[in-house]
Amino acid sequence: MVQVTRIHLGGVNRYLLSADRGFVLIDTGSPQKRSVLEQELSRMGCWPGDLRVIVLTHGDYNHAGNAAYLRERYEVKVAMHHDDLGRVRRGDWKWGQKPKPDHVVWSFRLLSLLRGKREDFDVFEPDTCLDDGQSLLRYGCDATVLGLPGHTKGSIGILTPDKDVICGDLLGNLLSPSLGGLINDMAAARTSLGRLRRLQVSVVYPGHGKPFRLADVGAGD
Repeated sequence: MVQVTRIHLGGVNRYLLSADRGFVLIDTGSPQKRSVLEQELSRMGCWPGDLRVIVLTHGDYNHAGNAAYLRERYEVKVAMHHDDLGRVRRGDWKWGQKPKPDHVVWSFRLLSLLRGKREDFDVFEPDTCLDDGQSLLRYGCDATVLGLPGHTKGSIGILTPDKDVICGDLLGNLLSPSLGGLINDMAAARTSLGRLRRLQVSVVYPGHGKPFRLADVGAGD
């Protein structure tokens, strides 16, 4: 059984997964919450040397912004999908994105205007790239990588044996469970959502908002 613990800071979720002889961290948040994140990790018993790997669901600043720092501080490798590499190499949220995303809800419109290069983003090169279907057992965690493009081309999710999924920004729960507030490719997002339904996913752990049951996502999404 994989225990999933939500770390909610500044409107963005990170997740700590139990692993053999340590933990796996899913997403890192932005640098503004760095010290608080370290305090939360310590409170949960995760100290430098205890992280087996950091997995990024995608390359956005508010999810990958502490990856370079934590890699050095915790002596851990960083893994993500190769289709989002340009975002972390350049610190550019708009890399690989359409000039006009297919779907932006009102609460994300300001964020979309601010998207671009961030001077406070520590650019980096991931240690390894993850592919769809890849197991995390090499890191002591019984979970599987799912390719979930839509928010970004290189978005991934992490599926546990209990059929719970950490989905990045494919889905969110700011007002109610639905597709994420900013979808670059709607056709890809709906295909990814359909895949989760076919897998009979139970609980969804989103990048923004509280966890929810996949069955609570409307049929129109």
